[in-house]
Amino acid sequence: MNANVKRVHAIWLQGENHLKEKFPQLASFVQTWRDTFPTWTTKVWAEPDFLPLLTASEREAYKKLPSAAMKADMARYIIVHVHGGMYVDTDLECLRDFRWMLEHMPPHVLAVAFDHSVPAWLTAVMHKSNNMWFYAARPQHPAL
Repeated sequence: MNANVKRVHAIWLQGENHLKEKFPQLASFVQTWRDTFPTWTTKVWAEPDFLPLLTASEREAYKKLPSAAMKADMARYIIVHVHGGMYVDTDLECLRDFRWMLEHMPPHVLAVAFDHSVPAWLTAVMHKSNNMWFYAARPQHPAL
């Protein structure tokens, strides 16, 4: 991943204030990313924030998705494709700085992508809740 792409993206369709009010534990997990990556921009994307990134056909597909989880899934790929950086689920707590790993990835490699299968090294970095999902990429990465 390009070391200049210093962004952490999370999604909460109703916005960060709603997240803090209704789910303070999850909001505290987002804060762990801010604390661990203090020189990076951390943004919790609400639906009005990412809708302008969608093309007309993507918007039509988005509207037809039956669940909030599916809408967030679609949004995360588009956000990272457009802006680059690291996407993290809101139920992930960051326990250690692992910029070294991201900054040494070749630019053609999608830095990290996995779901529900946790490599041994990662258990020391992240707290696993009932859903494990994060990845990082440079803007316009072909895998996205």
